[in-house]
Amino acid sequence: MPAANRDYLAAWLAAETDLSVTELTDTSELLASGVLDSLKIMDLTMAVESDLGITIPLEDVIGENFATVGSIVQMLDRLQAG
Repeated sequence: MPAANRDYLAAWLAAETDLSVTELTDTSELLASGVLDSLKIMDLTMAVESDLGITIPLEDVIGENFATVGSIVQMLDRLQAG
């Protein structure tokens, strides 16, 4: 997976949560651990659109796409590729 989306996500999570970039792996549980909740998901969605120019359609704002770092990066890569 391209590093740019993962690096952006790791930096955003580190800035918005108590996690550090070094703690984050592709399998880091974000929903189950409470790192992300519905408000944080909306914040992330808006940040991704503003900063990366990737629009996350409402139908993609589902738990499985935001469960882990890897699942978010896969979704971003898919949406970016068109």
